Amino acid sequence: IILAALGERSINNSKTNGFILELLKTVSYEDEATAFAHALWEEYDFTAAGALLPKLEKMIESDFFLASGKDKIMREARRTILDGYLRTHKRTHLEALGKLVGTAAVEAEAIVVDLMRFSTVSAKIDTVTMEVTVVPSAVDVHQKFLDDLKVAHRQQVFAAHN
Repeated sequence: IILAALGERSINNSKTNGFILELLKTVSYEDEATAFAHALWEEYDFTAAGALLPKLEKMIESDFFLASGKDKIMREARRTILDGYLRTHKRTHLEALGKLVGTAAVEAEAIVVDLMRFSTVSAKIDTVTMEVTVVPSAVDVHQKFLDDLKVAHRQQVFAAHN
């Protein structure tokens, strides 16, 4: 249950995914949440992660502790898949994004708009052709340095406890 909650935490907060994946690697435990995290952040297999969504939803529904947050967890899982997908693809159709996360194109468009609103992805949506074009954004070197420093610190703390 604790590892499932940690897997859910990694879905809800992409900044912790590296730490969570390192933790999950040390423990030989596999369920839908850990398989989802593995497919998404280790293999970068967005299709496999999307295919795991129905199983993940069933697992969350059957878990007493996670069931109350099912809608939020599933929304964040879909958002996380599309965030990673759009970071690695320059152009795609909304129908393809909807199929990837098991929703209609309109819902996929809403997720992309949310990603754009929170500055996770810079993109343009052509409503006529239903096409999403990702616009490269400038990397803030200072913020990247701080993020890398945080990751290095977490790895050092994690290694000290092992």
